[in-house]
Amino acid sequence: MIIRKKSLSGIPHEKGKLNEKKLQNITIKNYEITNDESKKAFFDYYSCIYPFNMPISLYKYPPIFGYCSLSDFQEIGAKRLALLQFLDTCTISGDDEKDQYTNLRKTDKNYSLNNTTDNKNKIIRQKIYEYKFGIQSMKDYNKEEMENIIMTDLLSHYILRIAFSKDKEKQQWFLKQELKLFTFRLNELKNINVLNSQNISESERGLVHLLKRENIHYESITKPSISYGNKNDEWEKYTEFIPNKDTIQKLFKVPFYPDAYFLVRDHKVVVEKGVAYVPDIYLDIILTVQFKLNIKESFKYLDHNEKMLLKIQNDPRISTFLSSLPKAYVAKDFRQNYEHTQDTRLSPQNLYSVYKQSFPPCMRRIFVTYIKDKHFKHW
Repeated sequence: MIIRKKSLSGIPHEKGKLNEKKLQNITIKNYEITNDESKKAFFDYYSCIYPFNMPISLYKYPPIFGYCSLSDFQEIGAKRLALLQFLDTCTISGDDEKDQYTNLRKTDKNYSLNNTTDNKNKIIRQKIYEYKFGIQSMKDYNKEEMENIIMTDLLSHYILRIAFSKDKEKQQWFLKQELKLFTFRLNELKNINVLNSQNISESERGLVHLLKRENIHYESITKPSISYGNKNDEWEKYTEFIPNKDTIQKLFKVPFYPDAYFLVRDHKVVVEKGVAYVPDIYLDIILTVQFKLNIKESFKYLDHNEKMLLKIQNDPRISTFLSSLPKAYVAKDFRQNYEHTQDTRLSPQNLYSVYKQSFPPCMRRIFVTYIKDKHFKHW
């Protein structure tokens, strides 16, 4: 495959002018030399996967590539849609922000559903690996292959973002499923510590690393090493009511709206003069809000720049594919090749034992009323 290297102005670059990493189907440009010989930096795509086995990003920086074949364009778009449709059938804790804050209230209780959650997470993880949006074992991949997975993840997200941008209802579905995927990856990243790039003798939480990498800068307060004095009093003031406060390493000064709105609403953090003091153990909530805001702003931008969007959607090479994506179902259809047995068929004999699990809400409510009143009502 021949990749033609061009500058933003369309003028070919001289050899050595552009630092790029050649992948199987995509060329990543790390930076470009401008006319005044200064360096114009792009986002460091490779950092999306380090030190993690899955790409994770707020998708603020569109992928900049030199070439992608139409067949690969369609394949990775369809795979992303299949993954999101699979997630749509799964109940992941953290479907949206509200679920996350509900989960915070559950931390002091023991639940018998831990094994079920672990099994569900394992299935989701395997599905991500199956569609090549993650790396099951990093030792089995070289750097170029990992970069290809990163760019597949980034490009497939933007393909669906454009495809789902026309209809508000489709936008909501896309955002909800992408939030599920992002939340799952955040939960995986929570338990990872990363070496501090500025001081390799120190490590930082994976979520703190992600915050820095996405260029989200909040002033922070480090946990005091001495257990007395003014600094310790200040620390206690901001953390004394937080569960598991001993695990907190840093506090971040975050604008209470919109960044920390849900934490403030649920009285999870202290607020002073419009600033919320957010512990690092709650950074996943801040990142989720940032993720949602970023995609919503992107849809607004596309809506206000309709001509630019139409130019893409009317491209004869991809227009049919983009328009069909929101209406397509490419995940596994569990209704196919399913053999009914006497036990799985609905019958008068098993009706009372299966209605709680199998009936949709409206049907279940009507049936419960029937059991209670012994007759059906006309609604």
